[in-house]
Amino acid sequence: MRRTIWKLPLLIWGLSWTLAQPARSQNVDLPTVLAGKTVPLNLTLKDLNGDWRRLTVNGQADMSSFLRLMMGAGATSDVYYTKGQTLTVGSETYIVAYRAKIKGPDFMSLMRMGPDRVPPMQEKLTPDTPLVLSLLNQRTMGSLIDIKPFDLQDELADNKVAALPDTPAAAANGQAGALDAQAANTASVNNLKQLGLGTMMYAQDHNNILPPLKDAAAFKKAVLPYVKANEMFVYPATGEAYQPNPFLRGKSLGDFAKPGETIILAEANRAPDGSRAVLYLDGHVQRLSGPALDAFEQDMKAQQQRVLQEAK
Repeated sequence: MRRTIWKLPLLIWGLSWTLAQPARSQNVDLPTVLAGKTVPLNLTLKDLNGDWRRLTVNGQADMSSFLRLMMGAGATSDVYYTKGQTLTVGSETYIVAYRAKIKGPDFMSLMRMGPDRVPPMQEKLTPDTPLVLSLLNQRTMGSLIDIKPFDLQDELADNKVAALPDTPAAAANGQAGALDAQAANTASVNNLKQLGLGTMMYAQDHNNILPPLKDAAAFKKAVLPYVKANEMFVYPATGEAYQPNPFLRGKSLGDFAKPGETIILAEANRAPDGSRAVLYLDGHVQRLSGPALDAFEQDMKAQQQRVLQEAK
């Protein structure tokens, strides 16, 4: 089946053309968005109607979400629902979209089972499936695939949001192991996104001061009330806690001129593919590799040594 791929800057034009009303942009601030005063933070699938569009995000788009609330549609799916509305937060413009929040595979079980079989999804789409706000950054988004009118019955019938291949052929071709690692990496990026949101909510409640970043335990204690899920604080495949940047401890959001270049949290070790995901202060996540990762790891070691010396 042929797929329609939309590249920016045609994105908003395409959505506006398919929707009943043209997309509009509002200038808002972060606290207003977090409070749900601009757009709802949560919907259900049955709240959507024919004015909505279903679309698939391809490429690196999930790295550019600003407020995306974790992971809904499974490790290999990037399905979103939108009416084409946009919001401007600071200098960035975001597409208002929603994503299904359903329970994906248990990645620890997935790794224990080995490459010959992948556990099925633990939850199916229903009319009451919760949808969570997911703002997509227009500047860094990749492409959109298969934009089409939303139809609830079609969505329930075509419930493929979570499927990882469960076929002997995949294992025979040596692909299942790679899919397992990719799924864990995707879940880890989503975890970091959620922790980024929790960090912003904590700062909003504490005069813009960042949560404690001395170590993983202190960070978790501060942010857990906002995230409300212990599993968000660890890499799914290994259970290793994400590593905070101790150099940022005690600082406020206003101390950083370039939050998009300031790393606040990172995976504890390199993933099987040699990469390492990091969370930036502006909420976006990037998977580093090669020289960029080497430089980051050297910098982190230097900062950790500096913190240890200060503690003596």
